[in-house]
Amino acid sequence: MERRSGQEDCTGALFSFVGLVLGGILMDADDSTILKQLVEQIIVGSSGIEIQFKCGVSIEKDYE
Repeated sequence: MERRSGQEDCTGALFSFVGLVLGGILMDADDSTILKQLVEQIIVGSSGIEIQFKCGVSIEKDYE
């Protein structure tokens, strides 16, 4: 079994989550558990949503 560092796990989870958000794919229970551990704050605005992660990365998605 391959062992990865915590940072690699976090990076992989972030890229996976970004793919889910940008692709409009629904998350499952595992995704939401990981999200809760990684997210600092979620900001819902009138034109879109911003998710700020504990590692300092943030992503934004405008409503369509």
